[in-house]
Amino acid sequence: MYKWYRLDNAAKVFPSVTGNKNSSVFRFAAILFEEVNPIALQQAVDIVMPRYPMFSVRLRKGIFWNYLDANKHSLVIQQETNPPCGQIDSARDGGYMLRVLYSGHRLSLEMFHALTDGSGAIEFFKSLLFYYFKCSGHDFPHEGKVKLGEEASPQEEVEDSFSKHYTPIYSESTRNPRSFHIRGVSYNDGDNSLIHGVVNSQAINQVAKKYGGSITSYLASLLIYSIYQTRSHQRDATKPIVIAVPVNLRNSFHSNTLRNFFNVINVGAYMDGEMTMEKLVPLIQEMLIQKTNKTYLQSSINNNVNFERNVASKFVPLFVKNYFVRLGFDHLSESKKTITLTNLGRVDLPSGMYQYIKHMEIAAYPTQKSPIACGLISCNDRLTITFIKNIVETDILQYFYSHLATIEGLDVEVYSNQLAHTYET
Repeated sequence: MYKWYRLDNAAKVFPSVTGNKNSSVFRFAAILFEEVNPIALQQAVDIVMPRYPMFSVRLRKGIFWNYLDANKHSLVIQQETNPPCGQIDSARDGGYMLRVLYSGHRLSLEMFHALTDGSGAIEFFKSLLFYYFKCSGHDFPHEGKVKLGEEASPQEEVEDSFSKHYTPIYSESTRNPRSFHIRGVSYNDGDNSLIHGVVNSQAINQVAKKYGGSITSYLASLLIYSIYQTRSHQRDATKPIVIAVPVNLRNSFHSNTLRNFFNVINVGAYMDGEMTMEKLVPLIQEMLIQKTNKTYLQSSINNNVNFERNVASKFVPLFVKNYFVRLGFDHLSESKKTITLTNLGRVDLPSGMYQYIKHMEIAAYPTQKSPIACGLISCNDRLTITFIKNIVETDILQYFYSHLATIEGLDVEVYSNQLAHTYET
C-alpha cells in the first residue's frame, strides 16, 4: 500500500486554479438499459478501490507543494442531486477527489483532474462497470480488457511519466495571440448544464472522410464554424477561434501510468465569410498531425517540467506558487483558447458488457473564460457528443447539432435535463 504521492507535473496546476468558475472536475457516465442498483454499485466500489491506490487519496497542503496521502475511509456512492462536474467538497465527499454517482439508468464517475486524466480515469470506470454488472448477477469473461480487483497495482501505474520522459535539452515555446472568447449570461456559481447528442459512429466517420479529415478534425472544424456563424457579431470576432485538444501521451512515450500524462494542443483559424467547412477541415487536420508528432510533444513535456526543475522555484512557499500558477494559467492557457474538445475515442470493453450499456458520455468542465466544453466518446457504435456549459445561451449548440442533421443528413438524438428531442433527416 502506497502511503503518499507527489503530484505529477500536470496535477500541480489544478489545486491552484480550482474555484466556483473552474471545478477541474470531469465526468464519465454509462447509460444502462436497466436502472442502477445502488447496493450492487456500492459492492463494486468496495472491490475496485483497493486496486487503485493512486485514487484512494486525499489532497494535502505542504509548505512548498501540495501532495496526496492515503485515505483510509470507505468511498460511499451518492445519489445524484447536484449539477454535473461540481467542485469537489472534501467534507461531503469523504476527503476523496472523486465521486461515484447514480440516478435512474445513469451510472457516473466524477474525477478531480489532479488525480488523473481521461485515459487514466476510464480504466477505473471500466473496472467499476465490470464489477457492478458482476454484483448485479451478470457474469461474463473480462477478456483481459479490465483491471481486476484481485490484482496488485504495479509501480508503473503510479509513476510520474512527465518526469520519466523529460529530456534536459533546450526547448522553445511560441507566444500565441489571445483567442476569441464566448460570452453569455452565467448560471449561478457552480451550476452547469449538459446537452448530449448521439450519432452513429460509422456514419459520422464517413462524413469526416468526405471532408478529408478524422472525426476529431471534422468536429473541431464544425465547432469553429458554428461559433463563427452564431457569434460573428461579437466585438472581438476578428480574433482566432481556437480549440484546445487534450492529447494522450501514453502511446507516443510507452507509458502505462494511471496518473496524468497528457498534453493540450491548440488548433484554430481566423474566420471570415470566405471560410467553408471544405476549406477548414483539411487545415485543422494538418494542424493536428503536426502537433501530435513525437518531437512536438517532447518539446511540450520539456517546457512543462523545466519549471519544476528550476531550483529557485522549489523553495518558494506554496501560497506564492499558487498566485503565479493562476496567473500563468490565465495568460498562457485560458486566454489562448475558445473551447476545449476532448475525444476519448472508442471504449474497449469485454464483449459481454456491451449488451447492458446503451451508450456512454464524457463531460469536461467549463471555466470562466471558456464557458462551454465539448467531450466525445464512442461505445456500442454510438458516438456521444456532450456539451457542458455554465452559461444560459444555446445558440452555438443548436447550430452545431442542426448542421449535423440538416447539412450532413445524420440522425442526431439530442437530450438534456431540459431537452428531449431527435433531429432527423
